[in-house]
Amino acid sequence: MRVRKVLWFSAAVGLVGYATYRAHRGSRKMETAERSVLRLAAEEQKNLDHAMAFLGDTYDLLTDLERLYDTLRQLCRLPNDADNNDTTFAAGLNGNLMFICRRQLTLATLTLFRGYWNDSQIQLRKALETCAFAARMGKHPHMARIWVQAGISDEAFEKFRKAFTKLFPDDDPQLKILGEHYDACSKAMHSSIYGVAHYFAHPRRKPTNTSIDVFDVWTNAKLVETFITSISLHLIMLRVFERLLAAYAANRMEPWISELGTAEQRFRDKHKHWQPLILAETERLKDAGSKA
Repeated sequence: MRVRKVLWFSAAVGLVGYATYRAHRGSRKMETAERSVLRLAAEEQKNLDHAMAFLGDTYDLLTDLERLYDTLRQLCRLPNDADNNDTTFAAGLNGNLMFICRRQLTLATLTLFRGYWNDSQIQLRKALETCAFAARMGKHPHMARIWVQAGISDEAFEKFRKAFTKLFPDDDPQLKILGEHYDACSKAMHSSIYGVAHYFAHPRRKPTNTSIDVFDVWTNAKLVETFITSISLHLIMLRVFERLLAAYAANRMEPWISELGTAEQRFRDKHKHWQPLILAETERLKDAGSKA
């Protein structure tokens, strides 16, 4: 009798344990399934895989630019007088700002490939502005210390804000082009119609659906156009940093300049390759707009 009771008790404990395990496992599965960030991350990965596959070796343009950003600073030899020489101080600071542009290049591309066109423009805008700051300090080296000291106080920041205006002058062809795209990127980051309305304009969205689509890279043409444009702008930024730092690299610059020229040619070839797709999408949007 005692043995039978022990067996019944053991069986009951086992059943309760198994039920608890299944309930816990089920709640964990439900908890995981309901975590929106995990579902979003899975969709982002699909977008990333598609972008990489669709672009193919066009992606290598990004690798070329990252390498150019990474190696230019290594070629420079700065005098040991930055404490007293504004020109040296500005050159050292600009070498570091170049790495910020490189960072933004990679992050903007990843953001775009994950499906976020608008957000990628914010990353691009930061790179454009950083390059413009560097160009201003290269032309007016004393402003480098104003930039560095901007975080000391509210007064120092106000001095910085007033000093760094008109960053994209018309008399500088490279900066003028960057400035035109900077303005477009600025619209994308603001909560105006330029930065918000397109989330409600998904071509597959039903009028009765009150939600929005978090992704806004809806066509392959949009993906390619944005990527190609980003590459073209960073090529210009690299040319700006070339002129800012060339004096400190001397003849060590020659292989780097040659590699940059090769990257520019590769870009022109890929731009030509993708242009029919981009033009076709432009015409499609015009037709859609005229029928609206």
